[in-house]
Order: sequence, then C-alpha cells, then structure tokens
Amino acid sequence: MAIVDYNKYQITKHAKERIKKRFGLLDSEIKSWTTRFLSNCKFVSKQDQNREKHKYGEIVAILDVVNKNVITVYHESSEGVGLEKAQRNPEVQTALNAAMNEFIKTKRKSLSKKMVEVDAPLREAMRKFKKSPNEDNYTELCITLNSLNEEIEKFNTIVGEAKVAMGVK
Repeated sequence: MAIVDYNKYQITKHAKERIKKRFGLLDSEIKSWTTRFLSNCKFVSKQDQNREKHKYGEIVAILDVVNKNVITVYHESSEGVGLEKAQRNPEVQTALNAAMNEFIKTKRKSLSKKMVEVDAPLREAMRKFKKSPNEDNYTELCITLNSLNEEIEKFNTIVGEAKVAMGVK
C-alpha cells in the first residue's frame, strides 16, 4: 500500500544528496521521482517510533512518518555492502576490476561525446556574453555550463559506484 498523504512528504537535504549520488538524478528530477516512489512503495518494517522502511522494486527509503520526511533512499543491494576487496576471491576481483574498467572507459567515451555536443553551444554562449554581457546572455551561458556540469556529475557518480564495486576507495 502506498504512503498515505505521500504528496505531503518533504525530502531532507541528506536524502536529496543521496538520491543524486546513488541514482544520478538532477535536482529538478528529485521531487517527481520521490513522489512516484512514495505513491508506489510498500511498507517493509518499523525502524523506531517515528521511522519506517518502505520499498518499491529494489529501492528502499527510510521515512519519518510522524514529521513526514524522507530521511534517506538507497538501493536494496547496498544493505549488505561491507564485502571488502580483500575478502573477495582474487579471481572474482580480477574479473570485476576488468569489467568495471571497461565500463568506466565506455562511460568516459560517452562523456567525451556529450562534451563535444556542448562545445559549439558553449563557445557561442561565451562569445555572446563577451560581446554583450547582459542578463539574457549570462543566463544562456549559465544554462549551457550547467548542462555540461550535470553530465560531469553523472559521470563522477557512476565512476564512484564502479570504484566502490572494485574495492577502490
């Protein structure tokens, strides 16, 4: 059963940061994503007097049901995380590292292509702003830079998760 009054829940700063990092969402996507989660999730367990654990698919959230706050959100597979690199079978670790390195290389190429796509619009926005530093040109430059920054942040999040899987800190 979905959360009652799910649209009244506030997302804590911590939860927003975790959603961005763990699921690669942009600030503008977090509210609708969380609303969709809350409208579909199911109760799992009571954590303490105010907190409950809810789940939808493989995503888990800890909610303060009294104050109507989303405390944190994570992938259910991270609940059992704690298997350090040293504890893995060396063959498994070697295969995992090779696969993750290939994955990172693919993601790096993808980021490179996205940066090339932004190159011409960025140069044009910079040219316009340099020629006429007005509000419209500044806004256009910021939008272009922000889109590039969002792609870089997504890449860093994905690479960070891959490195965790590899046991790299």
